[in-house]
Amino acid sequence: MTEVFSLYRWAIFAGLIGAINLALIGCHLAARDRAMQTLCLGQGATLGVLIGLGILAPLHFSETLYHYFPILTAFLMTAIVYLISQKISQKRLASKNTFFALTFAILLGLSYLASSVFPSLEVHVTQLFFGDLATVTDRDALAVITLSVLSLIALGQNSRLFSHLSFQIAIFGDSILKSREKTSDQLFNAICLVTLAFTIQFMGFLFTISCLFIPTGILRSTKHAGLGRHFILSSMAAGIGTVTGFMMSVANGNLPTVPTVVLAITLVSLGLLATEGHSS
Repeated sequence: MTEVFSLYRWAIFAGLIGAINLALIGCHLAARDRAMQTLCLGQGATLGVLIGLGILAPLHFSETLYHYFPILTAFLMTAIVYLISQKISQKRLASKNTFFALTFAILLGLSYLASSVFPSLEVHVTQLFFGDLATVTDRDALAVITLSVLSLIALGQNSRLFSHLSFQIAIFGDSILKSREKTSDQLFNAICLVTLAFTIQFMGFLFTISCLFIPTGILRSTKHAGLGRHFILSSMAAGIGTVTGFMMSVANGNLPTVPTVVLAITLVSLGLLATEGHSS
């Protein structure tokens, strides 16, 4: 076990910190009823990565540029999808989820179309969706750790403000926000967009979406109310589940890392829910 930890220590730490960061962001997104929109943004980031890889593939740029340029195109595509989805969904509130569903379907189709236009990208489609924490390089792990730590600092420093905004949006919608609150909301949205672009590029779509919504989705049923408690439990479920699932996958070579992590996060979340439900 010591040898395994030594070999994968940076990947494990990146998964742990990244999962905690995603879980905390997911609590806010779930409170704001933006799960479906986030699926669209995640698929937009996936398409952006493929576009970036497709642009550079025939040009024979350096490996470093080929590796990190897709983060820029992923962020740009995510931002475009966000702006369009915000504008249209605000006009048609009654059919918001339907709009997000069709947007997700279109982006998914475009992603597979891009992989057909650029055959060299076919392997990246599977990698971007499922991910594989065991193959994350130390360099990529450090990038994820750095981004996640910066995001956690921003979330911590603005915890009360972001929580207040989430409550306001959940009850009254975006239109109720004052100009200063809108600026703070834009900061939160920027954190979300950058995080999505980074984690989908290096950790995969499945890992990102699972850490965002499985812990908060399950633990919102706990009998013990309290926003701070929910943040702690959700981050615990994501972090413990990620490390446990990773170690299970490494111990049994037949288990893929991210699907195993998803199962572990689900089980840990259910375990914490059961513990909370039976405590007085």
